[in-house]
Amino acid sequence: MSGKRNLQNRGDRNHKVTEKKGAIETLTGRAVLEERSEFSGPLPPPEIFEKYEEICPGAADRILSMAENQSTHRQQIEKAFIFSRNKQSIAGTYIAGAIATSAIICGTVLLLNDKNIQGIVVIVTTAFTFFGTSVYGKRAARKQLSEKEDD
Repeated sequence: MSGKRNLQNRGDRNHKVTEKKGAIETLTGRAVLEERSEFSGPLPPPEIFEKYEEICPGAADRILSMAENQSTHRQQIEKAFIFSRNKQSIAGTYIAGAIATSAIICGTVLLLNDKNIQGIVVIVTTAFTFFGTSVYGKRAARKQLSEKEDD
């Protein structure tokens, strides 16, 4: 014997028995097909959307109104986030300006009280910090804008 043998006496054309070194495998000749579909977003694809309406009349209208409400809600959240971010930015600018002004006034007071080195150090350090932060912020904003344009 060659080590393999096909048996077809069971009346099933796709049924094969293969014998290998004492082990017997049964091959049924069936194939399993798995189909999977996914979608994202509030609205399903048209085929599924139509089936919703067939199963439950009025479901399509309810799904559309749900999607519209979700979109409106998301836009309101985005507006609130942008408004809050702008308020924080403006508040940060005012606070930084107040700190810089206070430091320059302190440096000037030191200069007037014959503490020349300390006064100059305070004023120069404040000026470099203030302008350095401004330049860095503008550079970072330009970089972020160019990255958004690339996308």
